[in-house]
Amino acid sequence: MVRDQLEIAGSTNGLYEAILELPTRQFTVIVLRHLLGYPTKRIARYMGLDPRTVDYHGRRGKDRLRIRLGLPAVPGKPKKEVEQ
Repeated sequence: MVRDQLEIAGSTNGLYEAILELPTRQFTVIVLRHLLGYPTKRIARYMGLDPRTVDYHGRRGKDRLRIRLGLPAVPGKPKKEVEQ
């Protein structure tokens, strides 16, 4: 139902269209968390996933949206260097 509403609504910056292109789990997490405001534990219960997995899908979804919309990367923690 949400997919249908997003298709009808459209957006001037392409955000809704980009959300519609996400894989199913990423789409579900992004919609439930950012459009409907559900907390992670509730999303995890609904999807039958661990809360950490929900967070993972949320991060991946946001990263795909950032790339699709041509937004700059947000500076974060530097990745740990692998010792050899």
